[in-house]
Amino acid sequence: MESNPFLRLWHNIWERSLTPRLITIISSLVIVSAVINAGVLIYLKNQENKAQLEQKRSEMKTDLEARTRLFARFATQEIIDLYEKNYNFQPPFYDGTPEEAYKEFFVEPMQRLLDNNADVDNGAVIIYSSTGKILFDSRDELKGRGMRYEGSREITGDPELKKRIQGKEPDVDLEATIDINGREIRALDLVFPVIEAEGIGHLYTVRYLASYEKLEEDIARMEQEARRSTLKSILFVIVVTLIIIILSFVIARWVGSKVTEPIKHLVDEALVIAGGDLEHAVEVHTKDEVGILAEKFDEMRVSLKTRIKEIARKALGLEGTLEVFSFPDLINTICSSQMTGKLTLDSPNGKGEIFFENGDIVHALLDDRMSGEEAVYSFFTWSKGSFIFEAGVTQEERTVKMHWQHLLMEGARQTDEMDVIKQLIPSVNAELVVLPQPSDAQREIKLTSEEMNIIALIQQERVVKNILARSTHAEFETYKVMYSLVSSGLVEVKSA
Repeated sequence: MESNPFLRLWHNIWERSLTPRLITIISSLVIVSAVINAGVLIYLKNQENKAQLEQKRSEMKTDLEARTRLFARFATQEIIDLYEKNYNFQPPFYDGTPEEAYKEFFVEPMQRLLDNNADVDNGAVIIYSSTGKILFDSRDELKGRGMRYEGSREITGDPELKKRIQGKEPDVDLEATIDINGREIRALDLVFPVIEAEGIGHLYTVRYLASYEKLEEDIARMEQEARRSTLKSILFVIVVTLIIIILSFVIARWVGSKVTEPIKHLVDEALVIAGGDLEHAVEVHTKDEVGILAEKFDEMRVSLKTRIKEIARKALGLEGTLEVFSFPDLINTICSSQMTGKLTLDSPNGKGEIFFENGDIVHALLDDRMSGEEAVYSFFTWSKGSFIFEAGVTQEERTVKMHWQHLLMEGARQTDEMDVIKQLIPSVNAELVVLPQPSDAQREIKLTSEEMNIIALIQQERVVKNILARSTHAEFETYKVMYSLVSSGLVEVKSA
């Protein structure tokens, strides 16, 4: 640096003035912020495009399935009629060969029928007997060699497909892979059985293979459009970022020339406070933005001093809110520190007390309706409210026997199960009704004595909170029984 006059001059300016430092800092911050924002915007745009494409792909798949099902519903009987009447049809006085009759009276009408659904026409239609033998395959007979099968072929090497073919209900596979003229393509595989009018005999099964080729072409086109849109966004963000960088340098230079001295004084004041003197008042006598900054800085000093005192007070007394300090974390802190005292909890769910002795939970009480370990488990569901710990408070009554770590694990398990239960029973105000006429299958369900007791309470009380109040079982166990009854269909949730 000593041998370079330019660097030596810049070093002297840097050491003697805050202006170049301020310009460098502000410009750097703006540049970093602009680059980060540009990256975030580009990333969000890309994610938005991906989400839109995924949604569109899902919608198109759903639409393809609906079209294929609709086509199958209306075309299946016509396909079977065409197969039964014309596959081996040889009209009297026909001058052509059997193969010519086959093409004229079966192949061409079948092709016209499949032309009504381009997805299936690009895929395949296969007719199976009720035993799973292949009777007709459009891949060979319409698009391949143009020759009919000599007899039938068994399905080999795919027991799952044979099971689907022999089933009596329509079945769909959205992610099938099929061979079309030597090419492996993705397709929707719909199996549609043909049942006798009486609903007993299984006559045929028609398998529709709807190609995804057109869908994938549409998706590829949309992906290309999305890439072009992303590139335009990138170019726009780059231009805006360059403009911001230039403006930031100009503004930083102007601001630096205006605020150098007040900021230097403010830095000196800040150094005093940083040394730990929170009683030192900040004094910068200007009326501009720097003066406002100094005023707010002093307000921050006063607020910081107050906050430190408040934190110290709360740290000594363990006082706060459950929104900030969750119940499991609170228990873990108190028990790990082997503290003795009383923890008071106050929330919209009620008021609770937990007593600790050398880090062990010895007694718990929830209002006047619940005590012991059951009360502790109820506190796990509290996410709102306040708490305060009073050190040194003891309690002779012992209602909790389980180790606090086991309580935490069991409470977490019950909380997870309650999340599942509340999907069916969302509120204590929900109303439960016992079905007056259960099905034959439901009548065969063998109920336990606990389930019988809860059914009796449901018939009397109906509302969940009243059932919980009258139940002789623990609240969580009562919830589990109600969930079992609702899941089995014996009990129905009417309102919440």
